[in-house]
Amino acid sequence: MGLKNVIRAYEWEVDSLLKLVVVLLTIYFFLLFLDEAGRPLELLQVMVSLIIILFIPGTLFLRLLKWEYRESSMEVLLYTLGISVAIILFLGFMLDLVLGFMGVIRTLTPGSFNTTLVILILIMSYLIYRQGPRKNNRIKVELPSPDLGFNFKALQGINSMDIRNMISPPLLLILLVPFLGILSAHLMNLYDLNLLAMVLIILIGVVTLLIGFKKFPERIFPLAIFLIALSLLYHKSLITTYIWGWDVSFEYYMAQEVVRNGYWVMQTPNNYNSMLSVVILGPALSFFTGMNMVWVFKVVYPFLFALMPVSMYFIFKRQLNSTMACLSVFLFIFMFTFYTEMLALLRQTIAELFLVLLILLMVSSDLKRSRRSFLAVIFSLGIVVSHYGLSYIWMFALIFCGVLLLLNAPLDKINTFIIHLLPLKLTLEEKISTPDSSSRQEYLEEDLKPVGVINFKRISLKGLWNNDSSPRTIKLIQKYREDRVDKFFSWPLVLLFIIFLITWYLYTASSSPLISIINAVNDIFSNILSFMDPDASQGLSLVLVQQKSFLRDIHKYLYLVSQFLVALGIMALLLKQNVGKFKKEYKIFSLAAFFLLVAGVAVPFLSSQFNTSRLLHMALIFLSPFFMVGVFWGFSLLKSFFKRIPLKKGVLRFSAVFLLVILLMDSGLVYQFFPTEEGISIAMDPDYDFPKFNQQEVIASDWVKNNFGLEGIYADKHRASVLRSFLPDCEEIPVYKDLIQSDYYVFMGTMNILKNGVYLYQMTGANVISELGYVNPEDILKKRPKIYDNGGSWIYGGKVE
Repeated sequence: MGLKNVIRAYEWEVDSLLKLVVVLLTIYFFLLFLDEAGRPLELLQVMVSLIIILFIPGTLFLRLLKWEYRESSMEVLLYTLGISVAIILFLGFMLDLVLGFMGVIRTLTPGSFNTTLVILILIMSYLIYRQGPRKNNRIKVELPSPDLGFNFKALQGINSMDIRNMISPPLLLILLVPFLGILSAHLMNLYDLNLLAMVLIILIGVVTLLIGFKKFPERIFPLAIFLIALSLLYHKSLITTYIWGWDVSFEYYMAQEVVRNGYWVMQTPNNYNSMLSVVILGPALSFFTGMNMVWVFKVVYPFLFALMPVSMYFIFKRQLNSTMACLSVFLFIFMFTFYTEMLALLRQTIAELFLVLLILLMVSSDLKRSRRSFLAVIFSLGIVVSHYGLSYIWMFALIFCGVLLLLNAPLDKINTFIIHLLPLKLTLEEKISTPDSSSRQEYLEEDLKPVGVINFKRISLKGLWNNDSSPRTIKLIQKYREDRVDKFFSWPLVLLFIIFLITWYLYTASSSPLISIINAVNDIFSNILSFMDPDASQGLSLVLVQQKSFLRDIHKYLYLVSQFLVALGIMALLLKQNVGKFKKEYKIFSLAAFFLLVAGVAVPFLSSQFNTSRLLHMALIFLSPFFMVGVFWGFSLLKSFFKRIPLKKGVLRFSAVFLLVILLMDSGLVYQFFPTEEGISIAMDPDYDFPKFNQQEVIASDWVKNNFGLEGIYADKHRASVLRSFLPDCEEIPVYKDLIQSDYYVFMGTMNILKNGVYLYQMTGANVISELGYVNPEDILKKRPKIYDNGGSWIYGGKVE
């Protein structure tokens, strides 16, 4: 029994594809009618809306682009969603810009955006109809592996799905994971029960061991990575019914301002205001789906971010084997930054999705260069309008790559010249091993045509195969092919990226992102003499500082060991050890990432500009596979001590166990078995103090905003972070009491009431935290009248003299 593969709908016949679009739009408008008639089917409406807005624009775009891609359907899905997100960003921007020039005041509303998106879908559908059938839709292709756990085949240009092979024990096991993630958050919210969260982490650990011990089918690795990433994200993001975290509170405020005003104020002087990933994407998803912005932030953004590790898997798989690629991805997603800090930095999650799609294009040399370059431009611009910090890092990486390629250019030209002098046609190493001489001749005829090497004289094939120097010549051919066909880097793309970056950040948000980077560079260079000073380097301070307990010291050293193994992998790369088949440009970008990671520890004020954990997170996008390379090379150096264990098995098993320990520590599970230890996870410990609000605190915040929104207000460190989603000018209570303004209001949350204190800490040096803990609020609240009390939150007015 077969079903059409919807993921590859761009390959369908024109009639089938357009029928799909019409059916989805019809269902969407019918559900809108039911909603207006007072009979809403909210869950179905949200699901259909998300399918349309996140899938249809990208699918139609791929069809118009005459996309020819015969690899995994999961990769096609990644490109489809990435293109759809980019279309949403730029469509919203153009809508706001054009309607603004036309004198329309409310340019971004549900009516204007939804109508424009539907019109765009209809226009693209019409162009596809005019384009006619695909010329290559009669090609028969057999896909070697069912990447989603199903059996996909391409028959006459239309992929089908064999549902008879859908059910298997490993698949059922992995499908259980996201449900545990959602239910664990629900139990924690209602009953403060962390049992399911603990089961979730243990189950993910079991899957990790099964993969490391080669007991898990490779065909469902991509699906396993996606569902594990999604479950880790949801088991944290769904805690409380309101947003939690740091930057996300102000991101939420900026997105809500667009919804309230009905337009985007382009020149509001704040870095976040330049980020379309916040001020356009959030409102657009809310408009089209009808979801509250809180749930867009808590559900949709994590879903999109969960696709990022899948992209990384396909990047690594092209350069390592499948199991090593999968474990490399686990290093990235098991670290708490992925499923904790990034949930409070939603603009960066979208930028990172664009970045990994860009890297996937880099290593996908089987794509036509014109289409690859076109998508590279789209994803590059997407990075710029999504996150300024990652944009600057990517600009540095591009320049670093360009310089190294220029330094290597003379040698490349010499090799190219030698190849053009060769009086014969050669083929790649795997083709030379072809036993049939006629097949060899065919390969020799066709191999170098794609790279433009023509007019070679023919000589005896026997002489070629018996030539002792042929392996060296083959390497030259491989290098030539990589430089000519696989080459992704180009100076026009770099210049376009830099020009767009400067222009965008100059003319939006009153140039705030440009001013920020100038100030950051100034801080770094003005303190450059403090090189390797712990007080000036947040990264070095975290390495050297004594932790609160022995368990936390173990936790720290676990991180240091992981980074040592990454460094060992980079050393293996530099020493040209035969581990993996890394693309030339990927190697250079990885060196740039490693250099940035080292600089974050050594250079003053660098890591504090991004936060050390985030800097490590961004570097691991490139460096994660070198963890496996480092383990492999380390084992090979010590193989005399591991004679009884096969090298490859030993590497995979050690890596799986090591990653399991990281997961158990970073998830906070281990800390639950030590009563004297303070918890580190809101998903494990209901008493863990964190920037989060319960429903009483949300109600109190809304009351303050409606009654005293323009007045100054204080809150402690954790409460102030979330209160800024209502009142962006909320200030933290100063450490020094003589700096406290007497006419400011004071917000006290549930934890403040229970502990009879306010949480304070100050920064020393380069954002190195000096914690003060909970301080008695008596001096702060003295002579202040309590003007609000709902049992879970108190608000005090200004001092009465």
